[in-house]
Amino acid sequence: MKIGIIGVGKLATAIVGGLIKTNKADEIVLSPRNKTNSQLLSRRYKHVRVAKDNQAVADECDWVFLTLPPSVATHEIQKLTFSKETSVISCIATLPHTECQKLIGDTVPVYKAFPLPSISHCDGPLAYYPCDAMIKPFLAGMGELFPCKDENAFRPLAAITSLIASHYAVQNTLQNWLVKNDIEPKVARNYLNDLTSSVTHLARQTEVDFNELIQSASTSQGLNEQAMKMLSEQGICRDIEATLDSIISRL
Repeated sequence: MKIGIIGVGKLATAIVGGLIKTNKADEIVLSPRNKTNSQLLSRRYKHVRVAKDNQAVADECDWVFLTLPPSVATHEIQKLTFSKETSVISCIATLPHTECQKLIGDTVPVYKAFPLPSISHCDGPLAYYPCDAMIKPFLAGMGELFPCKDENAFRPLAAITSLIASHYAVQNTLQNWLVKNDIEPKVARNYLNDLTSSVTHLARQTEVDFNELIQSASTSQGLNEQAMKMLSEQGICRDIEATLDSIISRL
């Protein structure tokens, strides 16, 4: 099987890593866009090579990931022709599936997926649609699959991923606070990573909802109860919801 990627930035690099780990492709064919990154990947992996142009990727491959920047995606896709034997997975966040399908043509299977950088380790959630007999086995092993019945089910999951950088910003704030309180930076980072991992692990091991976990962690007159009350009074959770409402309007 030949798998192609058109648009070779950070996400494409992560996808290549996941494809290599799962041994899905006999060959991975990259577009020449971002020449430095494409050549770096072709030197790093023996099954990866760079095509002469985007159309060559479309012509040669059984599956093609589209990871183009949104600013140029429509223009670049319009110039391409795909065979009906080729399946296309659009990973372009702000390009709706229906619009992408129109650009490519109704005879070509087109999917929308939202891989995260952790796909390089075959980890993390991977939302996609439409759901059919071809896409699920192709993506299997590259993360925890979340099939969506339609775009309305897909968009909220995609919107949530916009908070990854914000999550790291919170972690960075906590690390800086620990350092100010005489904790070594490496110790602070490791402690926070372990704390986050343990809390996530606990949530995975139970079927109770997050409200119950909040109550469970908030001992009466305890530290968690105080912190939760102070943050709630400042409208932190309300601001997060407002941010997500703005994000989803772009998807």
